[in-house]
Amino acid sequence: MKKNLTCSVGAISINDVMPDYSFNMMIENSGHISDKKIIRELLIEISSSQGEFDNAIDLLQELLENNEESIQYKIRLGELYLRNQQFEEVITILTPLFENGNHSLEVLRILLIAYSTLDRIEEEISISGIMIKKYRPSEKEKYMCEKHKTFFKKKLT
Repeated sequence: MKKNLTCSVGAISINDVMPDYSFNMMIENSGHISDKKIIRELLIEISSSQGEFDNAIDLLQELLENNEESIQYKIRLGELYLRNQQFEEVITILTPLFENGNHSLEVLRILLIAYSTLDRIEEEISISGIMIKKYRPSEKEKYMCEKHKTFFKKKLT
């Protein structure tokens, strides 16, 4: 289902400048396929930044129709579903990526939040375990300055 999307930047809306011109018309009138893709990607970001997640999801689904194998689009769609509190959709989109070996921190983080929100403890524990094993900080990484380390060591002993 295509929607006519509108967007405002600050106090000025695109409809104030071009009242009869929708974003869908802009996409359709752009000449090259790569231009249409860029315009859609920009509209996704604008919609998302304004909290219009349904519009962003619709646009991203249109992009996925033309590029079903795009892992980044699927991850972005999962993130949009998460921000729109559609947790079952997050799991539906990202579980196949996870099961096919995509254990990127981005995928694991989004899935962990979705599982946690839905109280699916087994999956939550599984994802957490993978994160702990795969993303253990190295000795070179510092999370606290020496002053704070000393403070916490004293408090914990």
